[in-house]
Amino acid sequence: MGAPAAGLFTSTRVAHPPTHPSRLAAHAVLLGLEPANADGARILEIGCGSGANLLPMAAAMPSARLLGIDTSERDIRAGRAALEDLGLRNLDLRHATLTDVAWNDVSDGTGFDYVIADGVYSNLASADRGLFAQRIASLLSPHGVAFVSYRCYPGAYAGQALREACLLHAGFLEDVEQRAEESQSLLRLLACQPEASWLRPECGRLLALSTAEFGREELGEHTSASYFFQFARHALQHGLQFLAESSFGGSSLFGLPRDAAERLEGLIADNPLAVEQYLDLLRMRRVRETLLCRADVFVDRQARLGRVEALWAASSARRIDRLPQDPDNSTAYALADGSRLAVVDSRLCATLDTLAGSWPHPVRIRNIDCDRKALLDLHGAGFVDLQAWAPSIFGLSDRPSVPQWIRWQAAQGCDLTNAYHCAVRIDDSFTRSLLSLLDGTRDSNALERALGRPVGDALREVAQFALLGG
Repeated sequence: MGAPAAGLFTSTRVAHPPTHPSRLAAHAVLLGLEPANADGARILEIGCGSGANLLPMAAAMPSARLLGIDTSERDIRAGRAALEDLGLRNLDLRHATLTDVAWNDVSDGTGFDYVIADGVYSNLASADRGLFAQRIASLLSPHGVAFVSYRCYPGAYAGQALREACLLHAGFLEDVEQRAEESQSLLRLLACQPEASWLRPECGRLLALSTAEFGREELGEHTSASYFFQFARHALQHGLQFLAESSFGGSSLFGLPRDAAERLEGLIADNPLAVEQYLDLLRMRRVRETLLCRADVFVDRQARLGRVEALWAASSARRIDRLPQDPDNSTAYALADGSRLAVVDSRLCATLDTLAGSWPHPVRIRNIDCDRKALLDLHGAGFVDLQAWAPSIFGLSDRPSVPQWIRWQAAQGCDLTNAYHCAVRIDDSFTRSLLSLLDGTRDSNALERALGRPVGDALREVAQFALLGG
């Protein structure tokens, strides 16, 4: 792998929920694999940056062993400083490339159970992508799961057109930051042109990036996309096979027009990869988050409903008022991020209500009376989270506490990572001050004396964000 491949672009600045081993393991269980559990799991992240994705994992999974590699010395130094602050000894952050990683790196010679490569593949030269896939295949344990995100067509064509326009406009500039600044100036101009209205959403996405992120992630020498079938074929050539998309919504027919769903349904058993490609075309998908496993492992796609019993489910959905455009006989639900869903099927409503009543705690699926197919449909819609093991979450108590890493994040002023590995942004200075005091040694009276005002509402908010824990 040459010099370009050594530049493992840092894309993970905050925790990325789909990469958590508990979610990866849930997919593997549903497809007949026997993935490693939290105890002793071996995890590798390629292009880890400063470890923002791995640090909360390491803290929440003390018996797991984790390795993060990146070619940014600055980011690795920052990550190691955080490791020292948190006293974590089960995570190793290295300034290294993928070719420097061996089987016996935290894996006792049996391979890594989970490999994460978020935002790396599309920035590699074509020749290096083969070695990248080959190395992952050689490092995976027999039932290991790899998470690989990449840009895909047809949705990436808009970004490709803008990238080429930016390079035409400013590609001659040698200074990367100046090239990015000039390129973003062009994007602002293009976003105002009626003739370029089809590019406006992509212009908005690119302009929301910082200058450094834009230059690194969009103007890289080898940045390019591929069709899903090309990616899957390339992976198979190097010893890996398609397992699933990180969200069942990516592979689900849920939400498609009936005629399109009926046409694709007949293909699922015979050619699931063709269905994946057609879904990309129908949804104009721009980015894929694909899960891979070794090519010599049998993947059973026929018995998902029976295996869902072993998993845990959670949902923070709450009932809201219907909008005028919602069906008359529907019930509307919303998530904290603003996502909403109008549900007509009473089975889906009953399932959501059951899980919402337990939030923020997860529920063992075998212990609840719900429609299993409805559960998978809701997961596909993004309204139910499925995990292979339950995260550790506390309820409100006399002496409330949050994990050490959350108190550290609050002190740093960065986004918080909750028990579901989701980024939580709390800008309120009072709540952040409260979080720094939640070490389990103070009751509500002591907290109110320290902060000078009641803490009840803020504590309930912290609990609803699934931040309480030991």
